[in-house]
Amino acid sequence: MPFQLITATDLGDENPAFLVTGLSGSGKTTLGLTLPRPTLYFMFDPKGDISLRGHNDVDVLLLKPEGISLAPRGGVRREELVLDAPKLYVGVAELLINARKSGELDKYKSFVWDSHSYAERAVQEILRYDMGKQFDEFAGFEWGRLSGTIMDMYRELLAFGKYTLINTHLGYERESKRGTIVQHRIKATGQLREDLPTAVSDHYYAYVKSPGGGRPPEFYLETYAGNMHRDGKCSFDNVPFNLDVTIKDWEHPEKFGLGKLISSIEKGK
Repeated sequence: MPFQLITATDLGDENPAFLVTGLSGSGKTTLGLTLPRPTLYFMFDPKGDISLRGHNDVDVLLLKPEGISLAPRGGVRREELVLDAPKLYVGVAELLINARKSGELDKYKSFVWDSHSYAERAVQEILRYDMGKQFDEFAGFEWGRLSGTIMDMYRELLAFGKYTLINTHLGYERESKRGTIVQHRIKATGQLREDLPTAVSDHYYAYVKSPGGGRPPEFYLETYAGNMHRDGKCSFDNVPFNLDVTIKDWEHPEKFGLGKLISSIEKGK
């Protein structure tokens, strides 16, 4: 098979994909509003779209592990695909493959998967209820194999080449003797803790500061330049270690956060 050569001037068509790790309330869902629109949220928490309400060009696809209830907001058609919990990820992958062929999702510039940890927990809770004591044995053996299926689904999501944000909760933090955080791992089981960060171009840690004095909270992303750090990486140039992503103008959120980073590379093309 002949090699397919691409000149350096032709590179750059693929849009960056972000993995953001953080505690609940650290601004991960709201961060998606700073991406170029229209934006489609793949969401597992039925109440998770509170921070999105009232924003134009934002649709929400609500996914339920006991089936898949597709209930997009904003006038997009409603569809239901019933699957049992272990087949959830296969079902979503098939949905994405069909959508890529039909062009159904072509109108969106950005995708937000919100969130990996919530989806994984929801599936496991249903399996634990259905399987009882047998779940522990399943989790020890079968979930490791299922991680490959989950990664296949993410590859289908990333194959669209859109701006993509995958949110996940913080698994644990390790602190130094001085109290500063030196490590924070994503909340994911097994091999996914290693595979998911390598599938994206950028991996950031989200956190919030409360300045006090009645002032609103400030939101930040912690970044690491290059790919050498195990808990984060940043593909953009000249990004500070602590990046302020607080939205200061809700009429134009794309001017802040990830949108501001993206505009910096768009201007460089």
